Amino acid sequence: MKQLTSLLLFTWLFTSCASFKTPDFSQVRIDMSKEEVSKMLGTPSTVISAKKYDDGVLEILQYYRLPAISATSDLDCIWLFFFNNKLDEWGPKTNYTPFNEYNYHRKNKSL
Repeated sequence: MKQLTSLLLFTWLFTSCASFKTPDFSQVRIDMSKEEVSKMLGTPSTVISAKKYDDGVLEILQYYRLPAISATSDLDCIWLFFFNNKLDEWGPKTNYTPFNEYNYHRKNKSL
């Protein structure tokens, strides 16, 4: 029983420490797929928005620049805008108004 408890404790500690990894945004590039970004940065902390338009799907994902437990401001939150599964724009949350996906789409996609 002690061995099982030790094994479970070790597994929990090992997997929880992985969540403290700091994402490296230096290799993120426009036109990367969501899968490529996910392989590089890990799972996003939050899906801010997802909306289907006539010309495609816009998804806004949030990552933390620092581990989530040490993020202290909106500057620590990075929003990534994917249009049709390709990274179109990204930057600190402070650059964007929450839930302004309609305005983003109208400004960037409608001609």
